[in-house]
Amino acid sequence: MRPQPRHPLRVEPVGTPKGKAVWYSSIVRSRLDRFVATVGTTCVWVRPWLLVATLACGCSPSRGDAYKLALAQATRAESAGRFGEAATSYERASEVAKVDRDKSYTLYLSAMMRAQAGDRAEALKRLDVIAAREPPTDDSAAAMYRAALLRIDGGEAERGWADLEKLLSAFPSHGVTRNALGRLLRHHQETEGPEKTATWLAKKATELDATELGQIVQYQRARLLEDAKDFGAAEKAFIALADRYPYPRGVHFDDALFRASEAAEKQGRPAVAIEYLERLLKEREASHLMGTYERPRYIPAQKRIATLYETALHDRPRARAAWHRLYAEFKTAVDRDDALWHEAQLWRDDGDVETSCARLSTLVSALPDSRYVPCATKLCPGVARPAKSKAPAECHDYILRPKESEPDADEPPTAP
Repeated sequence: MRPQPRHPLRVEPVGTPKGKAVWYSSIVRSRLDRFVATVGTTCVWVRPWLLVATLACGCSPSRGDAYKLALAQATRAESAGRFGEAATSYERASEVAKVDRDKSYTLYLSAMMRAQAGDRAEALKRLDVIAAREPPTDDSAAAMYRAALLRIDGGEAERGWADLEKLLSAFPSHGVTRNALGRLLRHHQETEGPEKTATWLAKKATELDATELGQIVQYQRARLLEDAKDFGAAEKAFIALADRYPYPRGVHFDDALFRASEAAEKQGRPAVAIEYLERLLKEREASHLMGTYERPRYIPAQKRIATLYETALHDRPRARAAWHRLYAEFKTAVDRDDALWHEAQLWRDDGDVETSCARLSTLVSALPDSRYVPCATKLCPGVARPAKSKAPAECHDYILRPKESEPDADEPPTAP
Protein backbone atom coordinates (compact mmCIF):
# COMPACT_ATOMS: atom_id res chain seq x y z
CA MET A 1 0.00 0.00 0.00
CA ARG A 2 1.28 3.50 -0.90
CA PRO A 3 2.59 5.37 2.18
CA GLN A 4 0.66 8.50 3.01
CA PRO A 5 2.28 11.88 3.66
CA ARG A 6 2.42 13.34 7.11
CA HIS A 7 -0.51 15.69 6.38
CA PRO A 8 -2.42 13.88 3.64
CA LEU A 9 -4.85 15.69 1.41
CA ARG A 10 -6.63 13.89 -1.39
CA VAL A 11 -6.61 16.02 -4.52
CA GLU A 12 -7.65 15.40 -8.08
CA PRO A 13 -5.77 17.99 -10.15
CA VAL A 14 -7.01 19.12 -13.54
CA GLY A 15 -6.46 16.36 -16.05
CA THR A 16 -6.28 13.51 -13.48
CA PRO A 17 -8.25 10.48 -14.71
CA LYS A 18 -11.31 9.70 -12.63
CA GLY A 19 -10.59 7.38 -9.76
CA LYS A 20 -6.88 8.22 -9.68
CA ALA A 21 -6.02 9.88 -6.40
CA VAL A 22 -2.89 11.96 -5.92
CA TRP A 23 -1.52 12.65 -2.46
CA TYR A 24 0.00 16.02 -1.65
CA SER A 25 1.15 17.75 1.49
CA SER A 26 -0.78 20.76 2.75
CA ILE A 27 1.93 23.10 1.44
CA VAL A 28 1.72 21.68 -2.07
CA ARG A 29 -2.09 21.75 -1.89
CA SER A 30 -2.12 25.44 -1.02
CA ARG A 31 0.22 26.22 -3.91
CA LEU A 32 -1.95 24.19 -6.29
CA ASP A 33 -5.04 26.04 -5.13
CA ARG A 34 -3.39 29.39 -5.81
CA PHE A 35 -2.22 28.21 -9.22
CA VAL A 36 -5.62 26.86 -10.27
CA ALA A 37 -7.33 30.01 -8.98
CA THR A 38 -5.00 32.13 -11.07
CA VAL A 39 -4.86 30.06 -14.24
CA GLY A 40 -8.23 28.35 -14.07
CA THR A 41 -9.15 25.97 -16.82
CA THR A 42 -6.32 27.29 -18.98
CA CYS A 43 -3.99 24.76 -17.39
CA VAL A 44 -5.84 21.99 -19.26
CA TRP A 45 -4.41 23.46 -22.46
CA VAL A 46 -1.09 24.64 -21.04
CA ARG A 47 0.16 21.35 -19.60
CA PRO A 48 0.38 19.41 -22.91
CA TRP A 49 2.37 22.22 -24.50
CA LEU A 50 4.69 22.37 -21.50
CA LEU A 51 5.28 18.63 -21.84
CA VAL A 52 6.08 18.94 -25.55
CA ALA A 53 8.45 21.85 -24.91
CA THR A 54 10.20 19.97 -22.11
CA LEU A 55 10.70 16.89 -24.29
CA ALA A 56 11.93 18.98 -27.23
CA CYS A 57 14.46 20.88 -25.10
CA GLY A 58 15.63 17.76 -23.34
CA CYS A 59 16.45 15.81 -26.48
CA SER A 60 20.06 15.70 -27.64
CA PRO A 61 21.44 14.19 -30.83
CA SER A 62 22.64 10.59 -30.74
CA ARG A 63 26.38 10.75 -31.24
CA GLY A 64 27.05 7.02 -31.18
CA ASP A 65 29.30 4.87 -29.03
CA ALA A 66 32.20 4.94 -31.49
CA TYR A 67 32.35 8.74 -31.37
CA LYS A 68 32.14 8.83 -27.58
CA LEU A 69 34.92 6.26 -27.25
CA ALA A 70 37.25 8.07 -29.67
CA LEU A 71 36.58 11.40 -27.96
CA ALA A 72 37.31 9.92 -24.53
CA GLN A 73 40.57 8.41 -25.79
CA ALA A 74 41.55 11.74 -27.34
CA THR A 75 40.91 13.81 -24.22
CA ARG A 76 42.73 11.27 -22.06
CA ALA A 77 45.78 11.36 -24.33
CA GLU A 78 45.72 15.15 -24.48
CA SER A 79 45.60 15.43 -20.69
CA ALA A 80 48.63 13.12 -20.48
CA GLY A 81 50.60 15.20 -22.99
CA ARG A 82 50.53 12.54 -25.73
CA PHE A 83 49.56 15.01 -28.43
CA GLY A 84 50.26 12.78 -31.44
CA GLU A 85 48.04 10.05 -30.02
CA ALA A 86 45.39 12.67 -29.15
CA ALA A 87 45.43 13.97 -32.74
CA THR A 88 44.88 10.46 -34.12
CA SER A 89 41.95 9.86 -31.74
CA TYR A 90 40.37 13.24 -32.57
CA GLU A 91 40.63 12.38 -36.28
CA ARG A 92 38.94 9.03 -35.62
CA ALA A 93 36.18 10.87 -33.73
CA SER A 94 35.74 13.23 -36.69
CA GLU A 95 35.41 10.28 -39.09
CA VAL A 96 32.69 8.51 -37.08
CA ALA A 97 30.82 11.63 -35.89
CA LYS A 98 27.14 11.73 -36.82
CA VAL A 99 26.73 15.47 -36.22
CA ASP A 100 28.30 17.88 -38.70
CA ARG A 101 29.47 20.27 -36.00
CA ASP A 102 31.22 17.40 -34.18
CA LYS A 103 33.02 16.46 -37.39
CA SER A 104 34.35 20.00 -37.83
CA TYR A 105 35.24 20.59 -34.19
CA THR A 106 37.12 17.34 -33.63
CA LEU A 107 39.05 17.88 -36.88
CA TYR A 108 39.98 21.33 -35.57
CA LEU A 109 41.12 19.79 -32.28
CA SER A 110 43.21 17.24 -34.15
CA ALA A 111 44.95 20.09 -35.97
CA MET A 112 45.68 21.79 -32.66
CA MET A 113 47.16 18.54 -31.33
CA ARG A 114 49.33 18.18 -34.45
CA ALA A 115 50.65 21.69 -33.85
CA GLN A 116 51.33 20.84 -30.20
CA ALA A 117 53.22 17.74 -31.30
CA GLY A 118 55.39 19.85 -33.62
CA ASP A 119 53.85 18.60 -36.88
CA ARG A 120 53.18 22.05 -38.33
CA ALA A 121 52.61 20.91 -41.92
CA GLU A 122 49.85 18.44 -40.98
CA ALA A 123 48.26 20.96 -38.65
CA LEU A 124 48.12 23.59 -41.42
CA LYS A 125 46.68 21.06 -43.87
CA ARG A 126 43.72 20.36 -41.58
CA LEU A 127 43.21 24.00 -40.58
CA ASP A 128 43.14 25.10 -44.22
CA VAL A 129 40.48 22.47 -44.98
CA ILE A 130 38.24 23.79 -42.19
CA ALA A 131 38.84 27.45 -43.09
CA ALA A 132 37.95 26.87 -46.77
CA ARG A 133 34.67 25.03 -46.18
CA GLU A 134 31.55 26.39 -47.84
CA PRO A 135 29.35 27.26 -46.16
CA PRO A 136 31.68 28.10 -43.28
CA THR A 137 31.38 26.04 -40.11
CA ASP A 138 31.48 27.33 -36.54
CA ASP A 139 35.21 26.59 -36.52
CA SER A 140 36.21 28.16 -39.85
CA ALA A 141 37.18 31.55 -38.38
CA ALA A 142 39.20 30.00 -35.56
CA ALA A 143 40.94 27.66 -38.02
CA MET A 144 41.87 30.56 -40.30
CA TYR A 145 43.19 32.53 -37.33
CA ARG A 146 45.29 29.65 -35.97
CA ALA A 147 46.69 28.83 -39.40
CA ALA A 148 47.75 32.46 -39.86
CA LEU A 149 49.54 32.47 -36.50
CA LEU A 150 51.33 29.21 -37.33
CA ARG A 151 52.53 30.70 -40.59
CA ILE A 152 53.71 33.94 -38.95
CA ASP A 153 55.72 31.97 -36.41
CA GLY A 154 56.93 29.38 -38.93
CA GLY A 155 58.63 31.42 -41.62
CA GLU A 156 55.63 32.38 -43.76
CA ALA A 157 55.00 35.74 -42.11
CA GLU A 158 53.90 37.55 -45.26
CA ARG A 159 51.13 35.07 -46.00
CA GLY A 160 50.20 34.85 -42.31
CA TRP A 161 49.64 38.61 -41.98
CA ALA A 162 47.73 38.62 -45.26
CA ASP A 163 45.47 35.82 -43.99
CA LEU A 164 44.81 37.74 -40.78
CA GLU A 165 43.73 40.73 -42.83
CA LYS A 166 41.44 38.53 -44.93
CA LEU A 167 39.93 37.25 -41.71
CA LEU A 168 38.66 40.75 -40.86
CA SER A 169 36.49 40.84 -43.97
CA ALA A 170 35.56 37.15 -44.04
CA PHE A 171 34.35 36.89 -40.43
CA PRO A 172 33.80 40.43 -39.07
CA SER A 173 31.35 39.27 -36.40
CA HIS A 174 33.39 36.39 -34.99
CA GLY A 175 35.02 36.91 -31.61
CA VAL A 176 38.45 35.72 -32.75
CA THR A 177 38.54 38.50 -35.35
CA ARG A 178 39.03 41.08 -32.60
CA ASN A 179 42.22 39.27 -31.61
CA ALA A 180 43.31 39.38 -35.24
CA LEU A 181 42.64 43.14 -35.37
CA GLY A 182 44.74 43.70 -32.25
CA ARG A 183 47.67 41.75 -33.68
CA LEU A 184 47.44 43.55 -37.02
CA LEU A 185 47.31 46.93 -35.30
CA ARG A 186 50.46 46.23 -33.30
CA HIS A 187 52.19 44.85 -36.39
CA HIS A 188 51.43 47.96 -38.46
CA GLN A 189 52.54 50.28 -35.65
CA GLU A 190 55.83 48.41 -35.24
CA THR A 191 56.62 48.17 -38.95
CA GLU A 192 55.06 51.31 -40.46
CA GLY A 193 54.62 53.87 -37.69
CA PRO A 194 51.52 55.71 -36.44
CA GLU A 195 50.75 57.78 -39.56
CA LYS A 196 50.58 54.85 -41.98
CA THR A 197 48.76 52.81 -39.36
CA ALA A 198 46.09 55.53 -39.11
CA THR A 199 45.74 55.45 -42.91
CA TRP A 200 45.38 51.67 -42.84
CA LEU A 201 42.73 51.92 -40.12
CA ALA A 202 40.80 54.53 -42.10
CA LYS A 203 40.76 52.20 -45.10
CA LYS A 204 39.59 49.25 -42.99
CA ALA A 205 36.91 51.40 -41.34
CA THR A 206 35.45 52.13 -44.77
CA GLU A 207 35.52 48.46 -45.79
CA LEU A 208 33.91 47.30 -42.53
CA ASP A 209 31.55 50.24 -42.04
CA ALA A 210 28.36 48.17 -41.75
CA THR A 211 29.78 45.75 -39.16
CA GLU A 212 30.46 45.89 -35.43
CA LEU A 213 34.13 45.39 -36.19
CA GLY A 214 34.00 48.58 -38.23
CA GLN A 215 33.07 50.51 -35.08
CA ILE A 216 36.06 49.05 -33.26
CA VAL A 217 38.38 49.96 -36.14
CA GLN A 218 37.14 53.58 -36.11
CA TYR A 219 37.58 53.76 -32.35
CA GLN A 220 41.14 52.45 -32.58
CA ARG A 221 41.92 55.06 -35.23
CA ALA A 222 40.65 57.83 -32.95
CA ARG A 223 42.72 56.44 -30.08
CA LEU A 224 45.77 56.45 -32.33
CA LEU A 225 45.24 60.15 -33.08
CA GLU A 226 44.78 60.81 -29.37
CA ASP A 227 48.05 59.04 -28.54
CA ALA A 228 49.78 61.18 -31.17
CA LYS A 229 48.57 64.32 -29.27
CA ASP A 230 46.51 65.39 -32.28
CA PHE A 231 43.55 66.27 -30.05
CA GLY A 232 41.64 68.21 -32.71
CA ALA A 233 41.63 65.28 -35.13
CA ALA A 234 40.96 62.83 -32.29
CA GLU A 235 37.94 64.84 -31.11
CA LYS A 236 36.49 64.87 -34.64
CA ALA A 237 37.08 61.14 -35.02
CA PHE A 238 35.42 60.32 -31.69
CA ILE A 239 32.39 62.49 -32.47
CA ALA A 240 32.10 61.01 -35.97
CA LEU A 241 32.03 57.57 -34.38
CA ALA A 242 29.33 58.57 -31.88
CA ASP A 243 27.25 60.14 -34.68
CA ARG A 244 27.63 57.14 -37.00
CA TYR A 245 26.87 54.55 -34.33
CA PRO A 246 24.58 56.10 -31.68
CA TYR A 247 23.28 54.44 -28.52
CA PRO A 248 22.33 51.63 -28.13
CA ARG A 249 23.86 50.21 -31.33
CA GLY A 250 27.21 51.84 -30.87
CA VAL A 251 29.57 49.61 -28.91
CA HIS A 252 31.89 52.58 -28.23
CA PHE A 253 29.30 55.38 -28.03
CA ASP A 254 30.04 56.16 -24.37
CA ASP A 255 33.81 55.80 -24.73
CA ALA A 256 33.84 58.03 -27.82
CA LEU A 257 31.94 60.88 -26.14
CA PHE A 258 33.95 60.62 -22.92
CA ARG A 259 37.27 60.77 -24.78
CA ALA A 260 35.98 63.54 -27.03
CA SER A 261 35.27 65.57 -23.89
CA GLU A 262 38.85 65.00 -22.71
CA ALA A 263 40.18 66.12 -26.09
CA ALA A 264 38.00 69.23 -26.04
CA GLU A 265 39.17 70.12 -22.52
CA LYS A 266 42.81 69.78 -23.57
CA GLN A 267 42.12 72.28 -26.34
CA GLY A 268 40.72 74.78 -23.82
CA ARG A 269 37.02 74.22 -24.58
CA PRO A 270 35.49 73.03 -21.28
CA ALA A 271 31.95 74.08 -22.22
CA VAL A 272 32.07 71.82 -25.29
CA ALA A 273 33.49 69.04 -23.13
CA ILE A 274 30.45 69.33 -20.85
CA GLU A 275 28.12 69.20 -23.87
CA TYR A 276 29.63 65.88 -24.91
CA LEU A 277 29.24 64.47 -21.40
CA GLU A 278 25.63 65.64 -21.16
CA ARG A 279 24.93 63.95 -24.48
CA LEU A 280 26.40 60.75 -23.03
CA LEU A 281 24.20 60.97 -19.94
CA LYS A 282 21.11 61.80 -21.97
CA GLU A 283 20.88 58.10 -22.94
CA ARG A 284 20.87 56.95 -19.32
CA GLU A 285 17.89 54.68 -18.58
CA ALA A 286 16.11 53.78 -15.37
CA SER A 287 15.48 50.22 -14.19
CA HIS A 288 12.16 49.84 -12.41
CA LEU A 289 12.11 46.13 -11.52
CA MET A 290 15.58 44.75 -10.94
CA GLY A 291 19.15 45.19 -12.09
CA THR A 292 20.61 48.39 -13.47
CA TYR A 293 21.27 50.07 -16.79
CA GLU A 294 24.25 51.98 -15.40
CA ARG A 295 27.17 51.90 -17.81
CA PRO A 296 30.80 52.32 -16.76
CA ARG A 297 31.12 55.87 -18.11
CA TYR A 298 27.99 57.37 -16.52
CA ILE A 299 29.30 58.11 -13.03
CA PRO A 300 32.73 59.36 -14.18
CA ALA A 301 30.94 61.57 -16.73
CA GLN A 302 28.84 63.22 -14.02
CA LYS A 303 31.95 63.75 -11.88
CA ARG A 304 33.75 65.34 -14.81
CA ILE A 305 30.84 67.69 -15.39
CA ALA A 306 30.95 68.84 -11.77
CA THR A 307 34.73 69.25 -11.86
CA LEU A 308 34.71 71.19 -15.13
CA TYR A 309 32.05 73.59 -13.88
CA GLU A 310 34.05 74.17 -10.73
CA THR A 311 37.65 74.32 -11.92
CA ALA A 312 37.52 75.27 -15.59
CA LEU A 313 34.41 77.46 -15.86
CA HIS A 314 34.36 78.63 -12.21
CA ASP A 315 30.58 78.32 -12.22
CA ARG A 316 30.04 77.38 -8.58
CA PRO A 317 26.20 77.25 -8.63
CA ARG A 318 26.26 74.73 -11.49
CA ALA A 319 29.13 72.88 -9.86
CA ARG A 320 27.10 72.50 -6.67
CA ALA A 321 24.10 71.29 -8.68
CA ALA A 322 26.27 68.77 -10.53
CA TRP A 323 27.77 67.39 -7.33
CA HIS A 324 24.31 67.09 -5.80
CA ARG A 325 23.01 65.31 -8.89
CA LEU A 326 25.76 62.72 -8.48
CA TYR A 327 24.50 62.00 -4.98
CA ALA A 328 20.77 62.16 -5.75
CA GLU A 329 20.50 60.34 -9.08
CA PHE A 330 23.37 57.87 -9.18
CA LYS A 331 22.34 55.45 -6.47
CA THR A 332 25.00 52.86 -7.33
CA ALA A 333 27.91 55.30 -7.09
CA VAL A 334 30.33 54.37 -4.32
CA ASP A 335 31.35 57.99 -3.80
CA ARG A 336 27.97 59.60 -3.24
CA ASP A 337 29.27 60.76 0.12
CA ASP A 338 32.24 62.42 -1.62
CA ALA A 339 29.80 64.32 -3.82
CA LEU A 340 27.71 65.58 -0.88
CA TRP A 341 30.80 66.49 1.11
CA HIS A 342 32.23 68.43 -1.80
CA GLU A 343 28.95 70.23 -2.38
CA ALA A 344 28.80 71.16 1.31
CA GLN A 345 32.34 72.52 1.09
CA LEU A 346 31.34 74.77 -1.81
CA TRP A 347 28.35 76.12 0.12
CA ARG A 348 30.57 76.80 3.15
CA ASP A 349 33.26 78.48 1.02
CA ASP A 350 30.57 80.74 -0.42
CA GLY A 351 29.47 81.76 3.08
CA ASP A 352 26.23 79.75 3.30
CA VAL A 353 26.93 77.67 6.40
CA GLU A 354 23.26 76.83 6.93
CA THR A 355 22.89 75.10 3.55
CA SER A 356 26.27 73.47 4.00
CA CYS A 357 25.16 71.91 7.29
CA ALA A 358 21.88 70.85 5.70
CA ARG A 359 23.83 68.89 3.08
CA LEU A 360 26.02 67.35 5.78
CA SER A 361 22.90 66.38 7.72
CA THR A 362 21.66 64.59 4.62
CA LEU A 363 25.02 62.85 4.30
CA VAL A 364 24.96 61.62 7.89
CA SER A 365 21.39 60.33 7.74
CA ALA A 366 21.57 58.75 4.27
CA LEU A 367 25.14 57.39 4.51
CA PRO A 368 25.75 56.82 8.23
CA ASP A 369 28.90 54.72 7.72
CA SER A 370 30.73 57.31 5.64
CA ARG A 371 34.19 58.49 6.68
CA TYR A 372 32.80 62.03 6.59
CA VAL A 373 30.31 61.48 9.46
CA PRO A 374 32.66 62.53 12.33
CA CYS A 375 33.80 65.55 10.29
CA ALA A 376 30.20 66.55 9.60
CA THR A 377 29.33 66.47 13.31
CA LYS A 378 32.50 68.43 14.08
CA LEU A 379 31.71 71.19 11.59
CA CYS A 380 27.98 71.31 12.38
CA PRO A 381 27.18 70.75 16.08
CA GLY A 382 23.49 70.43 15.20
CA VAL A 383 24.17 67.29 13.19
CA ALA A 384 24.06 64.17 15.39
CA ARG A 385 25.96 60.97 14.74
CA PRO A 386 23.57 58.02 14.13
CA ALA A 387 23.49 55.49 16.96
CA LYS A 388 24.38 52.52 14.73
CA SER A 389 26.95 54.31 12.62
CA LYS A 390 30.09 52.33 11.74
CA ALA A 391 31.97 55.44 10.64
CA PRO A 392 35.38 56.30 12.20
CA ALA A 393 35.15 57.70 15.71
CA GLU A 394 37.32 60.74 14.95
CA CYS A 395 37.55 63.10 12.00
CA HIS A 396 40.83 62.68 10.15
CA ASP A 397 42.80 65.88 9.63
CA TYR A 398 43.42 65.23 5.93
CA ILE A 399 39.69 65.52 5.25
CA LEU A 400 39.46 69.04 6.70
CA ARG A 401 42.80 70.15 5.30
CA PRO A 402 42.40 72.46 2.25
CA LYS A 403 43.16 70.61 -0.95
CA GLU A 404 46.01 71.80 -3.13
CA SER A 405 44.20 70.71 -6.26
CA GLU A 406 40.64 69.88 -7.13
CA PRO A 407 39.57 66.24 -7.36
CA ASP A 408 39.89 64.52 -10.70
CA ALA A 409 37.06 62.46 -12.11
CA ASP A 410 37.89 58.81 -11.65
CA GLU A 411 37.94 56.89 -14.89
CA PRO A 412 36.92 53.23 -15.33
CA PRO A 413 39.09 50.72 -17.18
CA THR A 414 39.38 51.94 -20.74
CA ALA A 415 38.44 49.96 -23.77
CA PRO A 416 41.34 48.46 -25.70
